[in-house]
Amino acid sequence: MEEIVIYGSDGGKTVTNTSHATDQFVTACDLHTGSHLWTYKKSSSPMHGLVANDQYIFANQVDQAQLFIYTHGRETFSQKLILPERVGCISVSPKGNYLAVGGDTGRLLIWGLRTGKLILAQDTHYQGITTLQFTQDDAYLFSGGNDARVFGWNMTEVVNLSLDKSTESVQPALTFTDHSLAVTDIVVGYGKCTETRVFTCSLDQTVRCWDLVTGQLLTTFVLSEKVHSIAVDPIERAIYAGLSNGIIQDIQLYNQNKATGAIETVGGARRIITIEPQESKSLAQHTSVVTCLKLSFDATLLVSGDDKGQVLIWELSSKQVTRRPKQHRGAISSIQLICRKKDLHPNKMVSNANTTNQLPILERTLTTSIPKKDDIWIQLKDSVKDQQPPSELDILQDVEIAKAQAAQFAGENTQSGLQAKVQQLETDLSQLYQHYTNLKSVHEDLWKLHVKK
Repeated sequence: MEEIVIYGSDGGKTVTNTSHATDQFVTACDLHTGSHLWTYKKSSSPMHGLVANDQYIFANQVDQAQLFIYTHGRETFSQKLILPERVGCISVSPKGNYLAVGGDTGRLLIWGLRTGKLILAQDTHYQGITTLQFTQDDAYLFSGGNDARVFGWNMTEVVNLSLDKSTESVQPALTFTDHSLAVTDIVVGYGKCTETRVFTCSLDQTVRCWDLVTGQLLTTFVLSEKVHSIAVDPIERAIYAGLSNGIIQDIQLYNQNKATGAIETVGGARRIITIEPQESKSLAQHTSVVTCLKLSFDATLLVSGDDKGQVLIWELSSKQVTRRPKQHRGAISSIQLICRKKDLHPNKMVSNANTTNQLPILERTLTTSIPKKDDIWIQLKDSVKDQQPPSELDILQDVEIAKAQAAQFAGENTQSGLQAKVQQLETDLSQLYQHYTNLKSVHEDLWKLHVKK
C-alpha cells in the first residue's frame, strides 16, 4: 500500500523564539521512496498541532488563534478558520465527524466538523492540554495535559450536553491519574472502543497501557529517559518510545518462553516492567529529543522526527535508516501518514483542488437558545455510485492474509504452546468473514437505493 508522509514544524520557534517565514511550511513526501511531493506554505504548528486525512490538512498556527485548511496538492491554504482562543494540539476524528482543540489554559473545545457547531467549550485540565486522540469509531476522545492527567470523553455524552442546556458541564467517562509529570503523547489502539487499549507516555519516564472498557491500568513500562512520543504496532506487538536523548526504544509486548517455547504476553495485572537500555532493542540516529513517531500501515516502516527538524524513515526489520526527507529548521511538531489513493497524485490534485468542498465557519460560542432537537451531520467522502461492495474474493484474501500473519508471528517452534490461541484465532476469523458478508449485503442495499433515486 502506498502511503504519504506529511510533517510540519514549529518554524524554529523553539530555537529562536521567533518564527521565520522561510521555515513556515508543511512537507509531503512518499513513504517508500522518500521523493518530495508537495510543500504547503505559510504554516508553522505547535506540538500535535497538525492533522491530515484523505481530504484536508488541518494546521493550527503557532501563537495565533487560526486554523489553516489545505487541500492536497495546493501549496497555499484554501481556508482560514478563526478559533475563539489560542490553542495548541488539535485532533480530527477518524470518521471526520468532530474537530477537537486543546487550549494552553486547559480548555477543551469540540466542533461538529460538518456543521461548524460548537458542541463543547469547557475547562478540563488544570494546565495546558498537550495531546488529543479519538478512538477509531469516534466514540471517545482522550486528552492529556501538563497536569499529568488523562481524560476519556464519551462523545455521546458530549453531544447530548450540547442539546441539553440545563447541564452545565460534562464529566469525563475515564480518568487516568497514575502519571506524575506532563503527558506527552497518547495512542489509541485499533478497533471499536469496546475492545481496544490506550497507551500514554509522560516526562516521568514511563509508558502506560490502559484498558478502555474498565479504565484499569494494565502495565507500566519504566524507561531510562523522559518519553516524548510513542507509536504502537497496529496489532499491538510492540511499542516504540521516543526518548529525550534521541534514542527510540523498542518495547516488545510478547516474549518467547525459553522453557516451553510458547509466546507469552508481557505485563498485565498492573505489573511494572523496567526497560533496560540495549543496543539491540533501540534505534539510534537522532541526536536530540524524538518529538514524533508514526508507524506505516503494515508496521514495517517507522517515521521519526526530532526537535532539530530532522525526519528519518526506518526499516524495522534491519533497524536501519532508509530515507532522510527534507529537514526543517524548527522542532518537528507532527507526523501524519495517509493512504495514497488514485487521486492523490501531484498533477491530478492541483487541477482538482478548487473543487473540494469548503468547511463551515466554526462557531465561537456555545448556543444559548432554548433546547431543541439538533443534528450532527456526516458527509460521505466518496460518491456512492463509485463505490463497489467488496467481493467474496476480497474477503477471502483478507482472511488468508490474517492467517498468514498470525502463523508467521507464532513461529515454527511454538505451535504446541499456541494451539489453543490458533483455534481461537480461527473462530475470530470465521466471525470476521460473517461480519464482512453482512456488511456487503447492507452496502449493496444502500447502493441500490441510491441508484433508484
